[in-house]
Parts: sequence; C-alpha cells; structure tokens
Amino acid sequence: MEKQIPRPTLERFPKYYQVASSFLNKYEEPYISSVYLAECLSMDDSQVRRDMMYLDIGGKPRVGYNAEELRNTLAHYLGYFNLNEALLVGAGHLGTAIAEYRGFEDYGLKIIGLFDNDESRIGEKIGKIAIQPVSRLRSFVPKHNIRIGIITTPASAAQSVAELLVSSGIKAIWNFAPARLQVPQDIFVQDENLAESFSFISHFMKQFERKKTSKVVVKKIQ
Repeated sequence: MEKQIPRPTLERFPKYYQVASSFLNKYEEPYISSVYLAECLSMDDSQVRRDMMYLDIGGKPRVGYNAEELRNTLAHYLGYFNLNEALLVGAGHLGTAIAEYRGFEDYGLKIIGLFDNDESRIGEKIGKIAIQPVSRLRSFVPKHNIRIGIITTPASAAQSVAELLVSSGIKAIWNFAPARLQVPQDIFVQDENLAESFSFISHFMKQFERKKTSKVVVKKIQ
C-alpha cells in the first residue's frame, strides 16, 4: 500500500523530476544530492530529505540519491508511465496552444478530444484532432473512458462546463479559466490562474525598479 503523500510534497515532485532529468542529461555522475536539488529549487535541503522519505528510495550519506532511480521513482508516483487521455473544452488561442503542445505526453497526458461551442470552428482540426460541438461531450467521455477534462473557456462559461464534465464522468479538472469552480468534493481541480501568476512577476518587477531607483539616489547623495 502506497504512503499517503501530503499535497505540498506531491506538488514538489514534478520539480524534483525535472531537476533529476536535467541532471542526467548534463552529467555522468550517477548520484544527485539533496543539496543540489535544494539549490536548483531555491529551498532548504532538509525539506528535500523529508520529501524523499515518502519515496521508496534510499540515499547514501554525503553522496545522495541514485539520479536515475530517483527520476524513475518520481515518474511512477506521478503516473508518468501511465498515459492518461484527456479532453479539452475551449478551442480558443490558449486551448489551441495547449492542444498543440506535445510535451505533455512526456508526463503521461494525451489530449484526444477537443470541444467548442463556436459553430464556425466545428470540424476544424488542431493537429490531428477535429473540434467537436460541446453537445457531443456527454457521449464522448464514457465511449473513450476519459477521466480528465481541461477547461480553457472564458470565466463566464467555466462553471457550466465544469458541471457538464462532472455529470459526464470526469474525475479531474485542469482549469485554466480565471474562475473558482464549484464541484463535488470527490472531484480533483487544479487551477492555473495565469493572471494571478503574472501578478507575482509584476510585484517582483516593482521591487526591482524600487531597489534600482534607491541605489541611484544613494549614489547621487554620496
């Protein structure tokens, strides 16, 4: 029986996976240390070691973890070895970009269905997948045994789309719409608020400009 992993730790696992994969591509050294992982992710190495305790992998004192074993173990826990098929609702600019991105398959995700309510887009292909009307979604989910739905609609449509996905059998929603979804407790929702993420960048730039201006003033006074 696998250990119950706290969500904050689980959210760090993809980052560890990326660092371990990059490490294996760059270096011939077989071991990767908790200090290296921590420095790459700007965190404390003691937290890295606590997170690693949830994995069935042992590290060597003052040496670290076998990098290949770490990467493969993380891939197992994250389900990267199991290809999950998903559908996407909202074939606008963002939805199209996500549907065209093939890198998701490296992490076990494959989009096989695209839906939109714009009649002028129906039948149009994004890659090899034709856009279908939202009215077909309810039959598409059970037919293809889909459990993951991606929402890239405007905020005004997100809640109704989420309700349609849930009633059709979807168990996990990746939400790119700037809206807080109301769904049953047994439905997993991962929100990706791009505007909120940019606010952190904006805040950083304000701090950067403030420090830059402060240094110039100090220099003039001197």
